[in-house]
Amino acid sequence: MTEKEKIYRTLFESSRDAIMMLAPPDWLFTAGNPATIEMFKAKDEKQFVAKGPWELSPEYQPDGQLSSEKARKMIEKVMETGSHFFEWTHKRFDGKEFPATVLLTRMELKGKKLLQATVRDVTERKLAEKRLHESEELFRIMSSSVRDAILMLDNSGNITYWNDAAEKIFGYTEKESLGKELYIFLVPKKYHEEYKRGFLHFKETGQGVSIDKTLELTALKKGGEEFPIEMSLSAVKIKGLWNAIGIIRDITARKRVEEELRKYRDHLEELVEEQTIELRESKEQFQSLYENMTLGMYRTTPKGQIVMANPALISLLGYDSFEELKKRNLERNGFDPEYPREKFKEEIKKNGKVQGMESKWKRRDGISMFIRESANAIKDEKGNIIYYDGTVEDVTERKRAEEKLKQYQFMVESVHDAIFLKDLKSRYIIANDKTLEVFGLSREEVIGKNDYEVMPNKEEAKINVDDDQVVFKTGKPKEIIKHMTGVDGKEYWFRAIKVPHFDTAGNVAGLIGIARDITERKRAENALRDSEKNFRNIFHFVPESLLAVNNKIEVLNSNIAFEKLVRKYAPELNMSEKELRKKIISELRKRFGKTEHGLIEISGIPRKMNKNTIIHT
Repeated sequence: MTEKEKIYRTLFESSRDAIMMLAPPDWLFTAGNPATIEMFKAKDEKQFVAKGPWELSPEYQPDGQLSSEKARKMIEKVMETGSHFFEWTHKRFDGKEFPATVLLTRMELKGKKLLQATVRDVTERKLAEKRLHESEELFRIMSSSVRDAILMLDNSGNITYWNDAAEKIFGYTEKESLGKELYIFLVPKKYHEEYKRGFLHFKETGQGVSIDKTLELTALKKGGEEFPIEMSLSAVKIKGLWNAIGIIRDITARKRVEEELRKYRDHLEELVEEQTIELRESKEQFQSLYENMTLGMYRTTPKGQIVMANPALISLLGYDSFEELKKRNLERNGFDPEYPREKFKEEIKKNGKVQGMESKWKRRDGISMFIRESANAIKDEKGNIIYYDGTVEDVTERKRAEEKLKQYQFMVESVHDAIFLKDLKSRYIIANDKTLEVFGLSREEVIGKNDYEVMPNKEEAKINVDDDQVVFKTGKPKEIIKHMTGVDGKEYWFRAIKVPHFDTAGNVAGLIGIARDITERKRAENALRDSEKNFRNIFHFVPESLLAVNNKIEVLNSNIAFEKLVRKYAPELNMSEKELRKKIISELRKRFGKTEHGLIEISGIPRKMNKNTIIHT
């Protein structure tokens, strides 16, 4: 065995991928490395080589084709083109099916055409792709259906996510917003310096006066109009850097209602001083407003007695009537053991009000929910607090959306594959850390740019963009093997799948891509091809006269030395070269009958040949 043969054998035996050989004409397996035996759960190689590819496959492939027919089509294609990479569903000896990728390569060994199959079990990848698709779809549905704006900021303060509600609230499209610093166009100019100081502290510590709180602030619409918002900020650490997730709600309508309530309360106080009749009429108006509000409203005492509650609050807490609800005392048995009542009382005593305090309550049926509570202190003529008048809003949906958003962000950043989102102009809208690592660029250098702007090789960039266009036009996924030159000049290979991303109207709005680095596998394939070429050269140029035959002594190939031998002896034996070749084959069949596939060395030809002539082998 030559040194190169030893190397090839070592690669074959030690490969973690299943490598197997197939031979014509029946195309049954003739060999399989240890990884093959393990993958198919065979007892040993002898059991494995007794089968053909279709016998270790279900009757039908996922596309509906018979495995036996499709397998032969793949073989025919490889025999024409030299190699083919495709997905396949295999079946182990224990009957269990599993998805796989197959690289089928035509090769010639000692003059004989064979096929080599490299098979990889991709069960885990398929499950990961399915989970990713389901998570992305769930996130898309959630983020597009909620009424609150959902924003994501990277460690530099740039916007990396902008949902449909954000566009409706602020007036800026996703294209106009992504990659921009939030404060430049959403925060009134008078707050810019305060914002920048706060964000600098946040990016280093993940902390700040706004983190894990819900605040009422003023923001800007696209036209420059200021309006009130309610903002909840949370911090999430991705790859060692602090990112922010914001949930924003336009509270213009609520502020209008609160202002109307304040005016009504002030008006009532004036009317009390004027006359009872007018007071009664105003009370009826206030009662009507109180009863028909969609927000929960209450009046309680510092000692925990529930004095008033409107129908919205009674329904929110799962009670049938106010009579049932008022039996509770908030000092002894509040709506949840974790409810921070003492903090509520301290803050309202200090500031005269509580604004936007979030906590967890439990309904009468035990189901937990998250609420946002605002309240004012009502005092007597001596300044003592006698009542708390407040509003309650159910924010459970928003809280769940925040949690799902964190989970989605963490999952995308944790996988080892490059994952990205592009718009219809092939610009990167979202790119995880692995994508940035592949390009060797920062997030700011990638987001909002297309492949022509981030890839050093423009021909490779054009191929990428052309593939994108196929997905946009067909609305169907596209799986590709692509070559890429990195910024360091090194060559890389990736196996990628691009899946169309649809908007809420069902139109293609971009694509989601997942790319895996297969550079090492490509290098192994190239090494194998070089090895095969070397084997062919050795066969043709060795000085010994050799014939490669099959088990019926049919010549598969002959080397240069054999042809020289025929040309030398044909004239001496008064035969044509064709007649001498035919005579040699006939003599070999008489001697050997049938044999295994292999090589026969012809060491000499007698000068007189008859039916008893013996060829020296």
